[in-house]
Amino acid sequence: MKKRLSIVIGSGGILCAASLGIIKALQREGFQPTLAVGCSGGSLYASIIALNTDAETALTLTTELYKNDIVEATPLTCALQ
Repeated sequence: MKKRLSIVIGSGGILCAASLGIIKALQREGFQPTLAVGCSGGSLYASIIALNTDAETALTLTTELYKNDIVEATPLTCALQ
């Protein structure tokens, strides 16, 4: 029987970007979750997993989202820049 992998990403706005490290590690090791669930900001990163988007592309998209004044600047969002 093939093992299945599920990932759940909670809410937290920009803090959810920390899941990019998990996504990158999973991709590097050849794992593709069969189920990805996210709440609020986590849903953005769950969709990245579901669409099998490359982690580097996801990081670029995240950086653009937060540096183009789409989201209010805070010390955490500025750290991405």
